[in-house]
Amino acid sequence: MNTYEKNRTETVNAAECAADYVLADYEGDIKKILSASAKAVPSGHFTDGNRERFGGIVTFDVLYVDADGKLTSLHTTKDYEIGVYADEEKTKDAKALVTVSAVNARPSGPRKLNLRANLCLTADILEEDVLPFSPDGEYEALTASVPVREVKTLETAEREYAEKSDPLPNLSGGEVLIAGGDVFAERAEKTADGVRVSGKIYLFALLRAEDGTLFDVKKTVPFDELLRQKEIPDDADVFADGIVTSVSATPMTEEEENYLSFSCLCEYRTSIEKNAEIPVTLDLYHGEYETALTFSEFRGEKLLFAENGSVSASGQAKIPEECFGTSEILYSSATAKIKETEWRENGFAVKGDVTVNYVGTQTDKEGKPTYCHGKVNVPFEKTYGKIQNGENKKVDAVCYAYRSEVKIDGEKIAANALVALSVRVTEPTACQVVTSAEMEKDTPVLHDKNRLTVYFPEKGETVYSIAKVFHVPADAIAKNNALVQAASTADETPLPKRLLIKE
Repeated sequence: MNTYEKNRTETVNAAECAADYVLADYEGDIKKILSASAKAVPSGHFTDGNRERFGGIVTFDVLYVDADGKLTSLHTTKDYEIGVYADEEKTKDAKALVTVSAVNARPSGPRKLNLRANLCLTADILEEDVLPFSPDGEYEALTASVPVREVKTLETAEREYAEKSDPLPNLSGGEVLIAGGDVFAERAEKTADGVRVSGKIYLFALLRAEDGTLFDVKKTVPFDELLRQKEIPDDADVFADGIVTSVSATPMTEEEENYLSFSCLCEYRTSIEKNAEIPVTLDLYHGEYETALTFSEFRGEKLLFAENGSVSASGQAKIPEECFGTSEILYSSATAKIKETEWRENGFAVKGDVTVNYVGTQTDKEGKPTYCHGKVNVPFEKTYGKIQNGENKKVDAVCYAYRSEVKIDGEKIAANALVALSVRVTEPTACQVVTSAEMEKDTPVLHDKNRLTVYFPEKGETVYSIAKVFHVPADAIAKNNALVQAASTADETPLPKRLLIKE
């Protein structure tokens, strides 16, 4: 049985993960919610009947002011599961990227909080199917190769990192309110031993010292990892992405130097993408008998363009009234989503929006710290010029924000975010192919082996189409007339004015 593999992309743009959080006895009542952020951490997938189910957890971090005016945080997780269509018998592999496009937190009772995250999933499903028809040597066949996209997952590897922040002179112990991180794989390249992945990890923490001083701590960690993998095809492109699955931060003192010690765990995933050439039979005939054929449509998609990259988004907004007098931005987080794809004369553009949330600190009349929050919506756009014509093309784009920064700029808030952007452009492939052939042995073809015919080809005819009319081998016509035209394909190279055909 001749089989082949092809890829299919499924997207879900509005899956919701909701969690209810009940405050513990030691946690103060919520007076004002300042910030809510979330991250999806995948754990695996499985095929269940006609569904491929991707699962994991969403981690929620919330900053709020309690009834005593104290800045407080809470952390909780919630399982998620998102299903897409899949044929259990055909599915061979699957991978998905799950991102958070929006987060919301609101009180749902005196000591209860409702958390919601909007999840976006893009899944690549690799299916194995049977070729519609494979003719034996009895037939003269017209064949073609149809390009079909293949995406295969390679190795998944975990790496652990331990890093020190820059010195924090005024730190003396304290409590970490929030700690997190994001990773961006800038490059993935094939080597003799596997795939080398390099990029940066962005770690952050909000720390309250014992004297109440707040520290916004950031650390950028370059990485260069070799993920071992055997037998990567020469004609395949390699891609990589990563996710920070856990982060912890601990105040430390060493040789009279105060700093924050970060420990994080990253998961890297690599995959290959290429177009596989699938042989199909477009037509056939038998030299001795008439043949009854049935046809069906062969469908797939051809990969035209693939890129994992990033884009910067920046903008400004007026300082909200409640944030007038803000002296410092303590914390920021960002979510990103794709808005649209726009085809232009010289390529196409992917457009999206980033929402940057921030928390600032002020001082009231009594000299006590107070806190405010706000958000800045900033657009992003990235243009691609390698694909010029958008007709019959499909663009799949996935994004997530992996770094944000907010500053006070006079009477405005200036926000900047870095957005990871993965783009694939495909084109559907479809053609009518033979699915079965049955010789009609009661209707043999009559040949006069002594006859030599002079044939004058008409426009659009090929060696194959002429050979089928006379029920003779196409290769024989090509040989007898010294033709270089491929006899068994739909080659439309102009033919000479006349051909000699021997039955």
